[in-house]
Amino acid sequence: MVLAMSDTSYKTFKKVLGIISILMLLGTLADNPYSYYVLLRWVVCIAAISIALSFKALNKEGWFITLLITAFLFNPLIPVHLNKQLWTVLDLVTAAIFLVSIFKLENNTKRFPANE
Repeated sequence: MVLAMSDTSYKTFKKVLGIISILMLLGTLADNPYSYYVLLRWVVCIAAISIALSFKALNKEGWFITLLITAFLFNPLIPVHLNKQLWTVLDLVTAAIFLVSIFKLENNTKRFPANE
């Protein structure tokens, strides 16, 4: 059985996934159990790939590559190990990338609704 979503539902799903990612990334400023960071990797990786594919469909290669790099850094299957300070900076930068990408994607799909 294949799960079908309308274009509007899929766009909403990507936006919500991006917002959840932003909130979770900002949540890393607090002390969290290791399981939080494992879940964070899954959520951010899936969100980054999902939003990257939308930018690919819009021929926005820079955003596509940026989000693929984000997915690579946060992938849960082959984790990248960095120190806490570097992860803190990366988490904040990634939250900003998601925030801007959501607005960019929203503006592009409003002007070009048939592109997705």
